[in-house]
Order: sequence, then structure tokens, then C-alpha cells
Amino acid sequence: MKTNLYVVTGGIGKQVLFSNLIEDLAKKDGTLISIASVYPTLFVNHPLVYSSIDLWDIDHLNIEHKTLDPKLIDKYFHNIIGFDPFFSNYLKLENHIINSWREGLSLIPTQNTYTDIVVNSDNAKTYNGFLHIEENERFVIVQLRGGTYINNKSRNEKLKEIRDYSDTYQLISAIANRFCDIHFLIVRTAEDAYDERIDKLPNVGYVENIPLLDIQYLVNKCLTFISIDSCIQHFAVNKENLKKGIVLWGNIVGPQINTIGHKYNTNLMSEKINELYIHEDVILEKLENILSQ
Repeated sequence: MKTNLYVVTGGIGKQVLFSNLIEDLAKKDGTLISIASVYPTLFVNHPLVYSSIDLWDIDHLNIEHKTLDPKLIDKYFHNIIGFDPFFSNYLKLENHIINSWREGLSLIPTQNTYTDIVVNSDNAKTYNGFLHIEENERFVIVQLRGGTYINNKSRNEKLKEIRDYSDTYQLISAIANRFCDIHFLIVRTAEDAYDERIDKLPNVGYVENIPLLDIQYLVNKCLTFISIDSCIQHFAVNKENLKKGIVLWGNIVGPQINTIGHKYNTNLMSEKINELYIHEDVILEKLENILSQ
């Protein structure tokens, strides 16, 4: 079967947001679509995605990576279509990235920002392992560090200073002590260190460097979440498993709540200009409101 191949670049959050377009792209093409992505596993379960391949497999400019033969590309794909909203009117920061994408790919705009990452029972391994260890189904996902950029180390470090939450122990210990009957599950990479004192809190645990679809499965099962502007908020607006949570925003130049955030969440702006800090009492009140619903 021959399909159009849509190229998606960028970080995990941006890739997850692209899934909002899959259904309408398939309708426009009148058939299944294929996707080339730096995170191809995100799309492998979607019923409207025929092939999900590694972006580098079609990058003939990357001499260090073995790419697909051009004849194979022509055999399996009609058109290779790439539109990056980061280089469009999105730079004016007036429209949500999803609608900038839709404009560039000739789709009608949407009022929703739902994502459409599909999981199955194979992605329950991390979830089942967590339950086996913790013996507790009631959990809240926490992500207070992460969301780094690539290819510019000094820029990465500066952005992380503003984007990462400033005092992880202060916040996590406050919420863990207030809600003793709930487990708090920190999702992180090995590079994102948290205060070691958090390890001693009895109702706080970690999952580290787990597969992306396992993260989506965990988010589908959680009560709610507390995160910085990173991938968890995008996994959480899954159209089949919407989870309303709390998103903590720093004062970075670039993406804002109205351009990559979601109206379904409680979006809180930093109380300080040069670091991400929101008093724990504010977050505790918002979390209590969400849990009470």
C-alpha cells in the first residue's frame, strides 16, 4: 500500500501535539497516512497510521546514518510532506501550534487541542510493575524537571533554569504530606536529578527513562498530574482519556499557554521573573480542588 508520508520534527511534546491532526489528515487523503518522526514509537498503535518510521531513515544528508534507498521511498510513499509550524506565522505567538500546523497542511482549524496517542495492553508493563511494588492504584503524576532542547548546551541550561521548578523538595514534600493516602509518581529521565531528600518520603516514587507509550498508559490511569511545560501535559489531553491537571509555567521567551498549552488545565504562571516558583500553598489548593471533583 502506498501512502503520503508526513514528516514531524521536534521534541516529544511537539510530536504528541501532532497527533491531533492524524484523523483529519487521513480524511483529507482518503486513506491511511504514514509518519516519519524522531520518536516513531509514538504512532505505531494508531489505526490510521499505516507506517511509522524513523525520520533519519529518509535523511540522505546525514552521512553517518544508513538511509532508505530512494527507490523504496518511491515504492511506499506518494508524497513526502513536511511543514514545521516553528517556521510559520506561529512565531507571532498568536495561534496555537495545532492550528498553525493545520493551516500549513490545509486542514480546517479546531477549537480543541486533544491529542491522539494510542496505547494497548503491551504498554501496561510499567503500570503493572508500579502497582505490584506500591500496591496502590491512586496516584498523581509529577514532572518538575525536563523538557530540554537539543544542539545548544548553553541555551539548554539557561532555559532549564527558568523552565524547571526551583525547589523540588519543598513542593513535593508539601503535597505528599498533605495527601498521605495518595501516591505521587515522579516521571523523569536519568539526567533530571531531584533533591535526594525526596527518596525518604513514603508515598513518593520514581519511574525513569521508560518507553513513551508506557508514559501515556500511566497518564491514562492517574488521578491527575502536576507538571512543568513539558510532555506530560500533552499526554494528559488524550481525546479518549482526558486528565485535567496543574501546569507550572516559567517566564521563558517563546511558547506560551495560548500557543502550546491546554485550556482544560489549571495553568499557573511563575511568581518570580527569573525562576519557576509558585508557592506550595497555591498548588495545594488547586490540587485539592481537582481531587475533590
